[in-house]
Amino acid sequence: MKKLVWSIIAAVLLAASTITTAWSQDWNHPQLTDTYSSFESALTNRDQDLALMLDPATTSPTNLPTNSIRWNSSNAAWEKYNGTSWSNLLTGGIVIPNGQGIKSAAGATVATGSGGNGFIAMPAGDSYAAFAAYGHSSSQSGDLLDLYNYSGGVNKFYVSASGNATVTGTLSAGASTLSSLTVSGSASLSTAAYSGAVTSTESCATGYTRITPNYCARSVIYGHYATFTNGACTTVAAPAADATAVVVAVTASVRAGSLRIGKRLL
Repeated sequence: MKKLVWSIIAAVLLAASTITTAWSQDWNHPQLTDTYSSFESALTNRDQDLALMLDPATTSPTNLPTNSIRWNSSNAAWEKYNGTSWSNLLTGGIVIPNGQGIKSAAGATVATGSGGNGFIAMPAGDSYAAFAAYGHSSSQSGDLLDLYNYSGGVNKFYVSASGNATVTGTLSAGASTLSSLTVSGSASLSTAAYSGAVTSTESCATGYTRITPNYCARSVIYGHYATFTNGACTTVAAPAADATAVVVAVTASVRAGSLRIGKRLL
């Protein structure tokens, strides 16, 4: 009885160790020329290779048949063997049949609409985004989102890596035209039709004051005087290098020595 108990314990320990340890099983075996123990061990190892989905993290089989498929946990991808090397199996993407969907463990669902009306995103709660697009890295240069009217057609809407959105067509909200539009940065429109006022919210430069919804100005009074000589040109310097409009007030006065006889604003 004692021998039987120890044998059972040893067998259990051996089984546990082989499941968690990577080994190199030659898939050209077993063969009829193998010993009984080698034949049995090869069959067991091949079964465990398959149970672990040929994952290179836990298995390292050799002489696998061409077109073998494995799960690679290091890059979370299914791969196919061409007889020499492994490559990603899903190079053409995944096609989801109409009416089917993908549900995450948190309860969010992304499914195709009835009649093939594209994808419907249903987040698990109001605090989750219905759809999120991520670039490859912080140096992403390609668009984050591109929407076409059909495969190979016109790019109707896209969001660049810098966050700029471009719409080909009419930008609407619901069934009516936008009642308001806020643009942070620059906007380019080939044609714009609006019935209300267009107001800029851009801050005025330092020293300038907004005097109309779309106009900032700086009003500075310079006490600059120049003496004019009759029949000659007198140069007067502009009050500021960035001045675009200068109001000049010229006063003519008649003096007799230090006594001013008359004064007139021209």
